Amino acid sequence: MKKLWIVLLLVLLIILTGCPFKKQDKYIAKFYYLTSNVKELRYIAKEDFTTRKEVAYMFSIYFPQTVKINNNEIPFDIKMYPYPSLIYSAVKRGIVSMYPDKSFKPDEILIRYQLAIMLSKYILIVDPFFGANFREMKINDVSETFFAYKPIVMMISSGIMEAKNDSFYPNEIVSGYDIISYFYRVREFYR
Repeated sequence: MKKLWIVLLLVLLIILTGCPFKKQDKYIAKFYYLTSNVKELRYIAKEDFTTRKEVAYMFSIYFPQTVKINNNEIPFDIKMYPYPSLIYSAVKRGIVSMYPDKSFKPDEILIRYQLAIMLSKYILIVDPFFGANFREMKINDVSETFFAYKPIVMMISSGIMEAKNDSFYPNEIVSGYDIISYFYRVREFYR
């Protein structure tokens, strides 16, 4: 009987003081569930930067689509990574671009305006009639003549990416946690 009272007291203390176990973030929990088979992405949430190959993996995992790929059309710089077809499927779908010399440069670090362009390409493929109000948006550090202005405004107006103090910081490096949260928001946006 004494052990039962100790256990009940312990449970009561845990309930009243709050659970001492760390609650898992909803973005991270969904990310680990979806990417459990791809070991390349295991530690991306803790990274300070993301690369083009990780974004291509994320597009193929979060938004799967069947794409016919011949083995000889995958560029050499992609073939040396695990699951090269996952990376190249994002290229075939028109979301992630190749360079003019037909290379992919998978280890290139991604910045915010590049990610805004990629996410807007995906959204326009899924929803060609997506409308964003370009006139009411005010962004201090991105002029209307900047080539990525419309994708940036599209991402901010839809709530997928955010502007801090009316500034987007287009040349800031995208962290692993940020990219996971952006992909989660896009996924929830089209549910």
